[in-house]
Amino acid sequence: FLDNIMVRSIINKMNRADKITVSDLYVAKEVIRRKCLILLMDEKASSLERLVSYFHWHRYQKGAGVADQECEERMLHWGWSNKNRHPIID
Repeated sequence: FLDNIMVRSIINKMNRADKITVSDLYVAKEVIRRKCLILLMDEKASSLERLVSYFHWHRYQKGAGVADQECEERMLHWGWSNKNRHPIID
């Protein structure tokens, strides 16, 4: 693996003289797994489900109208003309 500023910041080894070990990488990955929600624009529906589950949100409660569902539909499935393009990572 490559020396990575993100790994260094997570494990608090910002001094370049300190070598990053495989163990450090595993610790950083575990911190990300436990503390971060990863959401993907290519999978907006499942990303929304992850947020709903994590934050214990209740969608479409009593009294929620069609407008709420339409809003969600627009956010999930309509084109985002203002989004930034990024290279696809394999």
